[in-house]
Amino acid sequence: MSSRRLTRRKFLSASAGAAIALPAVIGPARAEDTDVVIIGAGAAGLGAARELQRLNKRFVIIEARQRSGGRLYTNIALGQPFDAGAAYIHFAATNPWSQIAADLGVDPLGGYRLWSGSIAFRNGVALDAEAMARRWESMRRVSDAYDEVEERADISLAQALRAEGQEVRDAGRIQAQMAAGEDPEWVSTADWQRLEGGQNRLVPGGYGALAVKLAEPLGVRHGVLATAIDWSGQLVAVTTDKGVIRARKVIVTVPIGVLKAGHIKLTPALPLEAARALDGLKMGALSKIGLRFSGERFGFQPHQFLAEIGEPSRAMTFEAWPFDGELVVATFGGDYARGLARQGEAAAVNHALERFIGIAGGDARKGFKGGVLAGWSEDPFSLGGYAVALPGRMRAREALARPLGDRLWFAGEATAGNYAMTAGGAYIAGRDAAKQAAARLSTGSLR
Repeated sequence: MSSRRLTRRKFLSASAGAAIALPAVIGPARAEDTDVVIIGAGAAGLGAARELQRLNKRFVIIEARQRSGGRLYTNIALGQPFDAGAAYIHFAATNPWSQIAADLGVDPLGGYRLWSGSIAFRNGVALDAEAMARRWESMRRVSDAYDEVEERADISLAQALRAEGQEVRDAGRIQAQMAAGEDPEWVSTADWQRLEGGQNRLVPGGYGALAVKLAEPLGVRHGVLATAIDWSGQLVAVTTDKGVIRARKVIVTVPIGVLKAGHIKLTPALPLEAARALDGLKMGALSKIGLRFSGERFGFQPHQFLAEIGEPSRAMTFEAWPFDGELVVATFGGDYARGLARQGEAAAVNHALERFIGIAGGDARKGFKGGVLAGWSEDPFSLGGYAVALPGRMRAREALARPLGDRLWFAGEATAGNYAMTAGGAYIAGRDAAKQAAARLSTGSLR
């Protein structure tokens, strides 16, 4: 794997106040009479809204949740914040969230990941030096094997490793679960290989909190659930649980899990090319559990990563004490994550606690104060973590991004090409869709 691509994926797998200066909101004359309606106030929706605002176009942005940010979510249920969704500003040098953070008075430079090292465990026993060396070599071989796959083959990550030894295949499985949130049989190697690299930065106070702050001047209408889009006429009609909004254009930024589940009815139905594109994408299930402890730190340092890899199909990592707080954040993906989320929060938290106790020892139980689950596969407004391209379907992202009838756009991390599976990519995709929609707006009244 080239160094350009290596930083982001290797980084992910190795873990196996001030108001922004914005113009006044250009709001609609009435809720049913506007230029563009944006469905979803996650990273893509916010990117679209800010671009339309910059271009002095009228818009309405609606969000089913009672908060902005979508899968950018800083959870404070445990009394200390942790990013239950996206946590890192990837490709930070060019990622728009880096500038957004600076404009909002947040210094992501202060949030460089402060590596305190990592420890891998098999069934609670730390790997010795020889075993760790073999693990790192296996991970290097995983990257090499992916580099050797010809793009036109576009096979799965699992297929790319089929000739390798068991340790290498296990390393590839854990990497896919932690970086893509999906089991390797379902991930296109060609799509994986094109993902953008670069520096990764943390956001002090939370990435999700940054998104909420960015949304404040945009007039997001929370608690408005879109159920249908009729794009058969000159105008688009968006049916919501609060009424119908008419617009010249619509930008749909909900996760593809919601689209694939048919929670928003489209009239007419998707054309064949767009339907095939949607079918070529799948929601991974990268999920997190926050655990809070008091007192003892069990010998672990802030930002130290602990990986329990004894069962590769059920790998779980723990980030100890992010930002020197009292939390340990467990991360896991694939079918393992889906199964845990289906059990509900209490069972999932207890499961993660027991696995952490297996690493940290029995004192961890005595210091445990509570936990919270972010099981994205069971979240009705996302139905997954982020979108992977299925084997043989790496072109699905670009196909889904193409406008329909010059009236309807899909935008989000799923359509972000080389920047896919990131909040930065989602923001760029939403911004670009807004530019296209604005360029196609005609003058005059809607009537």
